[in-house]
Amino acid sequence: LIDFYLNSPFTSTAFYPFALIDNAYTSKLIFSSISIVLFLISIHLLAKKFVLGHEEILCLLPILFYIPIRNHILFGQSYMLVFFLVVVGFYVIDKNKWIVGSTFLSLAALIKIFPIFYFLPLLLTNKRKVAFYIFFSTLGFVSISIYTSGFSFWYTYLFDVLPNSIINESTVDYHFS
Repeated sequence: LIDFYLNSPFTSTAFYPFALIDNAYTSKLIFSSISIVLFLISIHLLAKKFVLGHEEILCLLPILFYIPIRNHILFGQSYMLVFFLVVVGFYVIDKNKWIVGSTFLSLAALIKIFPIFYFLPLLLTNKRKVAFYIFFSTLGFVSISIYTSGFSFWYTYLFDVLPNSIINESTVDYHFS
């Protein structure tokens, strides 16, 4: 029984390692801890790049982001992970590590669909090589997902869920897959 919302089938592949942990609470604790640490790393990189000399702002993060951190822990949201992937993806692309950056942006777009819009600035700023790497790393990750989840999962998503959500600005109801 599935309800996609707008998460791609890759989401199940990305979180599959956490499903191998017998205790769901332990699994969620590990995922949340990893995500929070990665989120703090991405904030640190942003502060280093844009707020030089004012790293003490990092001490305010638990207060400023209390509700998102709480929701992340309680409801298993992956926005902190996606934020990390996008920030670090662009950060390493700036450092001319295109393959790593492309991989991170590709993962972000496959976990939550909205980062796909970050593809356009890369095309418009003559970073077509990075866009090329993103395209092929996305194909690689989708191939892994099809291998682990099955083609019918992706077929339903591409030909039922996405068209329905575009037309109706909604998602499909729960259905068996």
